[in-house]
Amino acid sequence: MSSNLRAIQKRLKSVTSIQKITRSMRMVSAAKYARAEKLLSDVKDFGLGTKVFYNLFPVEKEAKDGGGVAAFAVTSDRGLCGACHNVVSKRVVKYLEGVPENPQVVCVGEKSRSILRYRFKDNILLTVGQVGQKPPTFLDASRIVIEANELGLGEMSWFIAYNKFESIVKYETSEMEIASVKSITDSVEMYKYEVEEPEDLVDYLEFSRPALLFYAMCESSCSEQSSRMTAMDNASKNASEMIGRLQLQYNRNRQRLITTELIEIISGASALEKEE
Repeated sequence: MSSNLRAIQKRLKSVTSIQKITRSMRMVSAAKYARAEKLLSDVKDFGLGTKVFYNLFPVEKEAKDGGGVAAFAVTSDRGLCGACHNVVSKRVVKYLEGVPENPQVVCVGEKSRSILRYRFKDNILLTVGQVGQKPPTFLDASRIVIEANELGLGEMSWFIAYNKFESIVKYETSEMEIASVKSITDSVEMYKYEVEEPEDLVDYLEFSRPALLFYAMCESSCSEQSSRMTAMDNASKNASEMIGRLQLQYNRNRQRLITTELIEIISGASALEKEE
């Protein structure tokens, strides 16, 4: 019985330590969420405005503008935030299943790579690490785009999967399809815009890709922090419930042990009295 008490006490101590960790992580995530939400509010209008422009040039899955497609899975390196990384990876998998050509995959964050490598190991052309430790910047997105262009992805159409922040307890997996530069410059939809020099349009298209990727990274960062904050809050509540059950179990077993020892002592004393 005493060994059972020691086991319960050891488990109680372990759960209490875990609860301290989850509470600390919840506080850290809350601080990061506040910064991520402010950053997202600053870049949201700019990102949505650029996205409206690309909505005029839908990417057809059959043709892929004649240059293939590159899929970007925007996640991070850190876990313990629910299923926000899994849903992005599943959205990429679902999209790539309908691509007839050999697609290229860019994993923004190690979490998406650890999931996608089982299905598209030979298609992962670029993996970007050190994502999620600090708030994303436009410079980070520009470096990713430059590296992707150096690998030959600049002439392709792009598919970006990310989590769109809705509220502190809700996010939705979203996507952006970015047509290639050639398909946009050759499109009849360009008559809606007055472009004095063709170079100006090319410059804007080259600038808009890192802008949209930066917007997607900000949305995903805010969604991740809110999801982690919710997950750690739920984990702390579950730990509190488990601590209560373990404490009750410990007290019952301890009381049972004390009662058993008292019965043995009283029985022994009664036996001695009868002998006398």
